[in-house]
Amino acid sequence: MTFWIFTFVLSLIVFVALIYSGRPSHPDAGQDNILSKTEDHFKVRLQKIDDDLESKKLSVADADDARAELARELMRHRAVMSDSSHSPTKNRAGTVISVASFAVIALAFVAYLGLGTPISPITELDTEQLLAQSAAEIEFQEAMTRVEEQTRIDPDDIRAWQVLSSAYVNSARYSEAANAFRHVLRLEPPTADRLTDLAQALLMISPAEVDPEAIELLKKAVELDPTHPRSRFFLAVDATRLGEWDSAVEQWNSLLDIATDDEPWIAAARESLEVALARGETDAPANAIQPNIDENIIIDEAQAAQIRSMVTALDDRLASEGGTIEEWTQLVRSYLVLNEREMALQTFEKAIVAYPDATEQAPLRQLAEQENLL
Repeated sequence: MTFWIFTFVLSLIVFVALIYSGRPSHPDAGQDNILSKTEDHFKVRLQKIDDDLESKKLSVADADDARAELARELMRHRAVMSDSSHSPTKNRAGTVISVASFAVIALAFVAYLGLGTPISPITELDTEQLLAQSAAEIEFQEAMTRVEEQTRIDPDDIRAWQVLSSAYVNSARYSEAANAFRHVLRLEPPTADRLTDLAQALLMISPAEVDPEAIELLKKAVELDPTHPRSRFFLAVDATRLGEWDSAVEQWNSLLDIATDDEPWIAAARESLEVALARGETDAPANAIQPNIDENIIIDEAQAAQIRSMVTALDDRLASEGGTIEEWTQLVRSYLVLNEREMALQTFEKAIVAYPDATEQAPLRQLAEQENLL
């Protein structure tokens, strides 16, 4: 608002100054004063004629002729001054300056309103989308707060824990998600899906380090449902990570046999099978060791396959359903763990488009700057 007030006042001052400087002169304004100043020399000459007549330098006839000539010169002078003060050219020039100054200021305002604002170069449609997005996020956070309050009031409300577990996963809050999944298992009999949900949350807390509890949960899930693909997938990944190649090959083959080729993990499963068949030998340097973003941790190809499987699932979900800025940041971090910097950069660019607000982008940009991604 301060900007617009300053702009309006400044434009008004400029407009008034231009109007004043170009205004047509009033026909009689100051005319007597101007004539008085320009006719002083005629009075001096008339006095000179009178002095010459008195000193006998001029005869009476010569003095009368001189006075008559001086009178004619005075009349011509007054005629010229009158024409100048009433000049139509001068009046037209003043009118043109006034109209032009108003037109320039008006055009500047119209152009500025159409091309930009003093706040940011976003369109009206972008503003509406940002407002809608912000409103949706606020509504989501308020809903989360209400559900969390419900679990404090009634810790046995399984529906509230189920809602929270999904919301925490979607917000990349995996530790809280694991806690919510534990409450679900406390209140309901274990199933393959519920056990795998908890195991996956534990694995996502630290993708480069496998939680033994997660592996035990996955084994229990397979015992409950031998055809459960998610739990079998993660167990096959773990066998590959441990270098148990025969077991890994068997598990990957049996998993691919029950697949329908439209699962999001198919590509990762086939890639991991190739690693197991090659006994971990690849074209990469010895032991296929890749640097983690944490220089104190290294991962081999088997661990990379495990991380890649989870990364693929997260990438597919974000591409199809969208997600939070925390999830996009987690995906960028995961690609950096895999040393896939090109994919990390592409994911960063997608996240920036999805979240144009600079405040929301701050953690993501900080990660990108730390890793020299930009």
